[in-house]
Amino acid sequence: MNLASQTSTQVKGPGPAVDAQPLARSHIHDFGRKLRQASTIGRLRAYVAWQRALRRGEAEPGPDTLPALPLVSINLDVATACNHACRFCVDADVINSGKNLRREAALETIETLHADGLKSVILIGGGEPTLHPAFREIVRKIKSLGMQLGVVTNGTRLQKIIDVADELAPPDWVRLSLDAARDETYQAIHNPHGKGNTLDSILARVPELRAAAPDLTVGYSFVVTWRGLVFDGFRLPDNIDEIPEAAERARDAGFTYLALKPCLEKTEANRVETLALSIPKPDLDEVVGRIQDRIAEARARVGEALVIHCSVNLTGMFENRLEQLRVQPNTCHIGFLRQVISPLGVYHCPAFRGDPVAYVAGPDAYASAANVEASRQATAARLLSYDARVGCRNIACFYNDVNWAIERMIESEEEVAALEVVPDEEFFL
Repeated sequence: MNLASQTSTQVKGPGPAVDAQPLARSHIHDFGRKLRQASTIGRLRAYVAWQRALRRGEAEPGPDTLPALPLVSINLDVATACNHACRFCVDADVINSGKNLRREAALETIETLHADGLKSVILIGGGEPTLHPAFREIVRKIKSLGMQLGVVTNGTRLQKIIDVADELAPPDWVRLSLDAARDETYQAIHNPHGKGNTLDSILARVPELRAAAPDLTVGYSFVVTWRGLVFDGFRLPDNIDEIPEAAERARDAGFTYLALKPCLEKTEANRVETLALSIPKPDLDEVVGRIQDRIAEARARVGEALVIHCSVNLTGMFENRLEQLRVQPNTCHIGFLRQVISPLGVYHCPAFRGDPVAYVAGPDAYASAANVEASRQATAARLLSYDARVGCRNIACFYNDVNWAIERMIESEEEVAALEVVPDEEFFL
């Protein structure tokens, strides 16, 4: 059985049935393969066996029957503070809420989860991680335990990452959220605090980072925005035509890749980030055509000197499969294997960071071995009672493919031992 080679199936949800054949995707988004690695496949097999037992009445329903199922990967939000006020920030409701993850809680969480089998940590979201006063210490703790590390940053405090660059090596990565190729567009989108915070000043520091860690993967993150896109009442600038220029700037500054993803929206009526839910199809087709043309131009300009990644939901736009990505299984399986740990608490999904619907436990939930089992059961209680088909019906989910693949495995008659094992590479989920 191969989790990466899924067969087409009809998925029924709100609206018409959807062809659930997997989308084309970059290897960095092949979460099915990551779960089949030698160091993680045991968790997948145990989870599938448990779900089968529950559904077949062979185990008592309830969270207390959950097997020891260590998290594979976490988003660790060490801060809510941010020195930007990005116009499309999906975490705007929690930004600058005055809370940091306590230094002791962060370090203890890292140590406890590593002992429990954690493989990777992504410092991301809820704020700018480099603003945490213990940022360097947290990075060094993660790396001292041999875990893989990713950092998402706006780049304004890049010196803090340069200071710990001697700790970083493949498959570690750093991704800078930039979203423009011209400073005028950058200023309009990022709305940075303080003087002298420009796109040029951030790009000028990237060669220093590369010199400090020559083999480090460094990404230029570009959220694509288009005409008519409004986020919480603000009309965003159109940056599609800047994609080729961004690719050139990324290449010239020494980035490894350019990551393109579509802008998500929030409205007063729908506070969950949503992709192209209200845009008329003719307008969406025009937007898609423009983006594809600019990507083709970007690839022609930079050739093999820069990798260009398209996110799962951007690929869904290209393949006219957004409806598929919005139809989830009843259970979000990936939430048992990766979570968000933040100053506001633990959440089973980054799309619901700060939302009670995804709340698992408090910020110290994994700060001691004594708390781990209680948090594991709280995870099961939350996810077994949460209907993702309803609650996530507007989200073009990154994990749609792997969630449906796991769902089919649970419903199948094949032995879980038949899952194909692949060598360990990277564990970021």
